[in-house]
Amino acid sequence: MRERVRLEENRLRMMKIIIAAIGLLIYILNIRGLPFELIDFFNILIFSALYALADYMEVSLPQGGTHSGAPTIIIASLLLFKLPVALSVAFFGNILSSIIKKRTILNLFSINGEHMLGMIFSIKLFLAMGGKVGDVMLMRDVVSIVSLAFILLLIDVLLEQIMLMARGPVVIARDTIGAFQIVGPFYTALVPIAALMAMIFKSLNIWGVALFFPAIYIVWYSYKLLVDIKKTYRDTLRALSSIIDVLENRAIGNSRKVAELAVGMAKMLGIRGDELEDINNAALLRDIGKVGLEEDPYEHRYRAKLKKEEDVDAHNEIGSEILTQADSLKGSAEIVMHHHSPFRLEGGERISIGAQVLHLAGRYDDLVSGRLTENKLTSREAVAAIKQEQGTTFDPKMIRVLINILRHSNSYWAHSLEETDY
Repeated sequence: MRERVRLEENRLRMMKIIIAAIGLLIYILNIRGLPFELIDFFNILIFSALYALADYMEVSLPQGGTHSGAPTIIIASLLLFKLPVALSVAFFGNILSSIIKKRTILNLFSINGEHMLGMIFSIKLFLAMGGKVGDVMLMRDVVSIVSLAFILLLIDVLLEQIMLMARGPVVIARDTIGAFQIVGPFYTALVPIAALMAMIFKSLNIWGVALFFPAIYIVWYSYKLLVDIKKTYRDTLRALSSIIDVLENRAIGNSRKVAELAVGMAKMLGIRGDELEDINNAALLRDIGKVGLEEDPYEHRYRAKLKKEEDVDAHNEIGSEILTQADSLKGSAEIVMHHHSPFRLEGGERISIGAQVLHLAGRYDDLVSGRLTENKLTSREAVAAIKQEQGTTFDPKMIRVLINILRHSNSYWAHSLEETDY
C-alpha cells in the first residue's frame, strides 16, 4: 500500500517536472534577444502585481483543487501585449503569487508550465481567427476572444486531468467535461471583464484596468458564495447520513465511505455532473427508509435470505418516497428505490447504473464490515463472495469496475487487492 502511494507520488512529481520544463523552454524561446521596450517592463510589473492580487481571490472546490481570478489578467495580457510580454506577466505574476502563498518551487514552475502551454495555443488560435493584439473590439472579435478563453481553459483542465492520472484511472474526455461544468460558469463571467479591460486600457491605461478590478472581485465572491452554498448542502447531507449510521449501529462515516466507493465506480464508468451527485446523495441516504422500522431484516438475517423480503422493499420504497419530497434529491430517489435489486429485473429491464454501483458498494461494505458474515472478510474474500453472484445479482462488468477501483485506491477500501489478484 505504502509502495503504491510512493509510486503515485513519484509519477505525479515526474509529470509536474515535465510540464515545468516544457513551460520554461517555451518562455526562454519567446524572450530570446529580450524583445522588450521600456514601457513593456512597466506593463509587466503592473500586470504581474495585478495577477498576484487576482490569484489571491481563490475558491476551493468541493472535489478538490482551486480556481482564482488570475485567468482574467492572463486573457487581458494576451489581448493587449505582444506574446513575450504576456508570457512574462504570467511568469512573474505566478512567482509573486507563489511567494505569497508559499508554494513549493516545483508547484510554482508546474503552474507556470500550464500557463505557458495554454497561452501559446490560445493566442495562435486567436490570431488565426482574425484577432488583433492591442486592437480589441468586443463585437468584432467576440468569436476569437471566446475561442482564446476556451483553449486556455481546455488546456488547463486537460493538464489537470493528466496530473490526476498519476493517482489512478481517469476517463479524460468525461472528466474534462465534468471539470468544464464546474469552472465553466466562473470563466464565462471573467472573459467579458478581461475583454473590456483590454479595450479600456488603450484610453485609460492602468486606471482602466483598476476600474474593472471590483468586477473581478464581485464575480469571484459570487462564485465563492455558490460553492459555499453547495458545500453547506453537502455537509448537511453528510451530517444526516451520520445520524442514519448511528441509528443503524454502524460506525459514523460509514455511509460516506460507501458513497466514496460508489462515486469512484461511477466515475470510472464515465458518469459526471448531476448524475454523479445523485449517486453520492443516494449512497449517503440509502437507508433513510429504515428509520422508524422496528427491525432491520436486511442486516439481521440476510444470511438466511431474509425472512421478510418485503421489508427490504419497504425500506427502499419509504426511503425513495422521502427523497422525492425534495426536488434536488429526486434523482437519488430512483437509485434508492432499487439499491438492493438485482441488476436485471424480472421483466428483463436493467436498473440504473447508479443503483447498480450503490448495490455493489453497499454489499462490499457489508462483507468487509462483517454485517453479513460471522467474521469480517478481507477485500479478496469479499470480491470472491460477490463474484459468486455475477450474472444474477450483479453485472459482471460492474464487478470488474469494483476490482479496478480497489486496485488503484489509496483510501479506506484498498485493503489487500494486488495487481495479480483476479
